[in-house]
Amino acid sequence: MGAPTACETAGIPDVSYNGSTVDACPNTFIVSSRINWAPYYEYAVNATAAGEAIDADWVGTLATDSVQLTEVNEAAAAAGTQEKIDEVKAGLEDGSIKVFDTTTFTVNGKTVDSYEADVDTDADYTPDTEVIEDGAFQESKFRSAPYFDLQIDGINLLDTAF
Repeated sequence: MGAPTACETAGIPDVSYNGSTVDACPNTFIVSSRINWAPYYEYAVNATAAGEAIDADWVGTLATDSVQLTEVNEAAAAAGTQEKIDEVKAGLEDGSIKVFDTTTFTVNGKTVDSYEADVDTDADYTPDTEVIEDGAFQESKFRSAPYFDLQIDGINLLDTAF
């Protein structure tokens, strides 16, 4: 509740994670995403019952209903927010929208058309898997933990030296 409460106090719109904060932040809460674990548990139970191995890197998607959104708080959201969410969700589901579309950013002034990520993690974090497919960086497709580590042009990194 720390960040949503700070947003409410400052009057800054907020998209929270893993649950609605609309009751505590009625003026700034817009929507919240959350993980729905039920599809994974169903998969794991069914695999176990069938005597099959459970994938170490099973990744849920919109199609498996593993990613969900709460209702939009119309009191804080801009007009048309739900319609835009529906449009983008449809585009993500049908593949016409790609989260990391490599035509929309550059790294060191160049479009990224090939990139090996450390998917099969080893002690040296050796890149081992091509993760650019169909013009997009396929984050979390090959491993459930993140591996996107590109430094996109125009995004300033925070100075972490204290």
